[in-house]
Amino acid sequence: MTNWQTFSDLVAERVRKVRKSRGMTAQDLAEKCATPEVGAPEITAQTLSNIETGRRDKDGRRRRAVTVDEFMSLAAALQIQPVDLLVPPELDDDAPFSIAPGAAMTAGAARDWISGVGFLPSAGPAEMARALQEMPKSRQSLVATRWLQRTNRSLAQEQGDQDGGESDG
Repeated sequence: MTNWQTFSDLVAERVRKVRKSRGMTAQDLAEKCATPEVGAPEITAQTLSNIETGRRDKDGRRRRAVTVDEFMSLAAALQIQPVDLLVPPELDDDAPFSIAPGAAMTAGAARDWISGVGFLPSAGPAEMARALQEMPKSRQSLVATRWLQRTNRSLAQEQGDQDGGESDG
């Protein structure tokens, strides 16, 4: 994938954008992080500045990544869904989105996957069966149903392509 942007960079951009859109300073957000409801007093205004600017080394790489603990605390403090810090909401659902340096899917599929109701586009039956075993039963039916619907659409599209675009009905 070209133009790979790390999730630390995406989260940093989104935190700054959401914070500013709400008229909050870095100090305001740090104070919100320190409340008993969030419980992350280690996220200071200086920490937020480092996260948002991504302090770079001489090669332009971020000196440190946003930790999972910081990510979740910031989502809680901003009262925003974690997925919306990872996948910018202004991206259309069918826009391409990189989930790793060499892996991409649509932004909508990435939102579903990150939210736990979707799956990787390359998931075949064996991978899907393994994934279902690792999730709570309350989510298995939804995810399996979505996977079957996607698989059936894909098969129907392939069949239509083989038939020269004609359908039975």
